[in-house]
Amino acid sequence: MSSPPYLAISRFNPEKAHRNWTSFCRDGILPEGVRPEIAASWVRCQEAGLNPYMESLPAPRPAARVDQVSRSLNEYSRMGVPLLEILGRVLQDSGMVVYFADRDLMIIKKHGDSRVLEQLAAMGVGPGSVLSEAVLGTNAGALSTGQKAWVMGAEHYLKRLHGYATAAVPILDTKGQFFASMILVTTVERFSFLSIGLLEYFVRAAEAVFELEEKSKERLILSEFLSLAVEQYSHAVLSLNRNGQVIQVNHQTQALLGLNPEGVAGSPIDQVLPGLPFVRDCLEKGETIMSQEVRGLVTPRGREDFTITCQPTRKGDAVIGAMVILQEAKSVHKLVNRMTSSHARLTFDDLVGENPGLRETKKVALAAAGGNSNILLLGESGTGKEIFAQAIHNASPRAGQPFISINCAALPRELIGSELFGYSDGAFTGASKGGSPGKFELANGGTIFLDEIGEMPLDMQAVLLRVLEEKRVARLGSRYALPIDVRILSATNKDLRAAVTAQRFRLDLYYRLNVIRLELAPLRERKDDIPLLVQHFLKKHSRALNKQVTGTTDEVMALLLRYEWPGNVRELGNVVERGVTLTTTSQIEVAHLPCELIQASHAGPCTEGMALEQYELELIQQLLRTHNGNKSLVAKQLGISRTTLYRKLGLL
Repeated sequence: MSSPPYLAISRFNPEKAHRNWTSFCRDGILPEGVRPEIAASWVRCQEAGLNPYMESLPAPRPAARVDQVSRSLNEYSRMGVPLLEILGRVLQDSGMVVYFADRDLMIIKKHGDSRVLEQLAAMGVGPGSVLSEAVLGTNAGALSTGQKAWVMGAEHYLKRLHGYATAAVPILDTKGQFFASMILVTTVERFSFLSIGLLEYFVRAAEAVFELEEKSKERLILSEFLSLAVEQYSHAVLSLNRNGQVIQVNHQTQALLGLNPEGVAGSPIDQVLPGLPFVRDCLEKGETIMSQEVRGLVTPRGREDFTITCQPTRKGDAVIGAMVILQEAKSVHKLVNRMTSSHARLTFDDLVGENPGLRETKKVALAAAGGNSNILLLGESGTGKEIFAQAIHNASPRAGQPFISINCAALPRELIGSELFGYSDGAFTGASKGGSPGKFELANGGTIFLDEIGEMPLDMQAVLLRVLEEKRVARLGSRYALPIDVRILSATNKDLRAAVTAQRFRLDLYYRLNVIRLELAPLRERKDDIPLLVQHFLKKHSRALNKQVTGTTDEVMALLLRYEWPGNVRELGNVVERGVTLTTTSQIEVAHLPCELIQASHAGPCTEGMALEQYELELIQQLLRTHNGNKSLVAKQLGISRTTLYRKLGLL
């Protein structure tokens, strides 16, 4: 069973997609993990001889041809254009555009963000362009003639389209036959499963309108379309006239706000929802207000937090009303968590090793996971502190709730407060209108992992301590505190007690965080796990690079076991990845290891790119001089037999 669109899109990895595309287009290798419909399309494009690196796209068909096709689509001419214009107004300044294409996938009309339309026009995409696979390679339009489709970034066969995401939904006529397509284009960063939902909603509305048109009732068309638009929307929707009076509301308004749809009709919005911001600017200035959060809005159900959008309705240049959309802030936060990296993927099974110390640490961590106490993870860089944090979250009762990780050392000092605690409207110069939630709000109900906690400034430590004590968080610049339920996992490679002594870290915060302490051993103290870790990384990177690398030579393993691993497990993973990348056989050899590792292990000569035979000979000669010609000691240090040593010296 395929994953729901929001899961597939949230898990989309642009870098991995680009590697997959490069592997296929450059090396002819089709990696695992490419969506089946994308893989099949790539193969068809390659077999057709389509150049994925083409600089200029095929020229659009003449305008006269576009006009001819448009006139032939009578249903579209009467209804498709108004629907597309409505969607175009919704998408203005959104970074999204929408095209209407006929059954041959030729673009007939365009609407949406003017800047994006200009960018695409400069590439040669616009009215008259054909979006078929044979012309434009893999894209959502080409995949949507039978069902809705989406293509992101490097899933597009043409490199010129890698900066974009496309979504398409087929339009069926009253007989259920493919009639046309609506195609949405935006950047990868702006794309979400809501984009597909918005597009599909308008297509379904269009199909409903086509069916109603057969009855030749234009007034009924508008009424039914508005009803469909309002009642099928999952949020509270209020339609206003130019004076700010409520004309129509949907049933979600009653569910979310406690308003009686019949009782509020004709009432001024200021009386229905006192203190609702933005609406006057929307009506009087024609400003579109997108997804602004309002804290403590007064409703018949009490004070609640909402995310509000206000879209003006125009007739020509005049604003004749507005549509106000309210969504519960907590549902928006849950959506943000799903659509970002705010989830934990790793479990205790991902902690590879049988070292007794590691097993004991895992045992304590698993026991601690079942509680709600704060945990402090101590260990050098690369020892797996974030893996432990994710594993603890996934083994806890909070599994399935948000897991948000933030590196305190990676953020500029002036941004730590706003990232962790959010900020209110006007909190500082350049603050987004409506403010922004912080990581603690987004992690509500789940876990927040504060990596490199020792780098947090003292003033922010005081704020964090207050949050931990009061279990409430107030955005910067706001006096309104939101109750939160968040478990804190923190990590550092610093000596926090020394930092406390030096007055760089608060003692009271240290005790708050250090309820349960887990110390992760460096790799040099558990070298018995190196063979297991090597096999783990060999499988991982062989699968990613579509290779069959199954082991290392004895010399390589001897070097790996002798090396002190200052970068710990992370460094070992990088060394194995390098070896898998460079080898042309089923084994990693000495020549595939980085020079710093060889030199640190033997102090022997090493130059990047040196031939294996030359390196081995020089290394053996160096060791013979060190051990005064004692071949037994040299063979023992290299981890090889005397017979192998004699063979390498040319004595056999």
